[in-house]
Amino acid sequence: RTSGGKTAPLALILRYNVNEDPEQPEKTTAYLVVTKITAKEICVTDVVDPVPKANEKARVLADNAADTACKSAP
Repeated sequence: RTSGGKTAPLALILRYNVNEDPEQPEKTTAYLVVTKITAKEICVTDVVDPVPKANEKARVLADNAADTACKSAP
């Protein structure tokens, strides 16, 4: 986002590799985690499951992250 002539990030997308089966530690599932970055808060807004076009979905979610509520901790 550009504001006042300065460019500032508004979201971060990161790939989170999770081992969900202790019997198969080499097998992981890759999730995309969208984090919003605003002056008021930094938090996770969305988690994208490994689906076709997951990267594109995460980018759309990141573009809208500033207006998305933070996820609650489980």
